[in-house]
Amino acid sequence: MKPEAHADALLSVALSLAGQAKTSGPVQQAELRRAVSTAYYAIFHQIRMDYADFLVGNTQSARATTAWSAAYRTLNHGPLANAAQNLRNRAEIPQNAHQFFEEFADLKGKRERADYDVVPDFDTQEVLNAVATAERALRNYRDLSASVRRQSLAHVLAQGKQKR
Repeated sequence: MKPEAHADALLSVALSLAGQAKTSGPVQQAELRRAVSTAYYAIFHQIRMDYADFLVGNTQSARATTAWSAAYRTLNHGPLANAAQNLRNRAEIPQNAHQFFEEFADLKGKRERADYDVVPDFDTQEVLNAVATAERALRNYRDLSASVRRQSLAHVLAQGKQKR
């Protein structure tokens, strides 16, 4: 599957969950929370695929290897969030990259709230806004030049190395 297709499918699921959420109650909150989490994961998995492509290769045969799968699975939320935090303040990074890293950080916070903080409720408009943010962030990420994406992924790799 192409990275874009997987991320786009996740965003479609997030939008569907938010739009079809029940009018109230625990089921509605579960759907809204899942929508927020899924919107974040659309971006996270796009970056994971790019990361594995960067390290192993982006051909169909490269993506079929255990090395590609291992690279894909080793990228964790922490190093990615740390790299995003560091990169969003760098002058050499273009404006759409700054915007992407801001939106990614915002979505990560919302995903953590959706997945781990069960007390405050989400409302449908808040969730639809989060999905729209994810769509915009994904567009910003895809609009980055290959060079800027590689530089960003190198920072992610360096962040993972620093944490060990």
